[in-house]
Amino acid sequence: MNAILPGVVETKLASALVDDPAVQKWISRLPIPRAGQPVDMVAGVLFLVSDQASFTTGTTLVMDGGATLG
Repeated sequence: MNAILPGVVETKLASALVDDPAVQKWISRLPIPRAGQPVDMVAGVLFLVSDQASFTTGTTLVMDGGATLG
């Protein structure tokens, strides 16, 4: 089983988080200084369900704009 691990993604459900000034300040300091968009997750999902990932097992693809870089 594989998974994606998104960071802050701008969706209706996450709007309160994304609109929070403290979160905006934190996001501005990321290597990619913006909230993700749902479309940003598409390539990772397509890779994991494609034949190119047929030997990829038990991995988590982190898609967080660099937030886990510290």
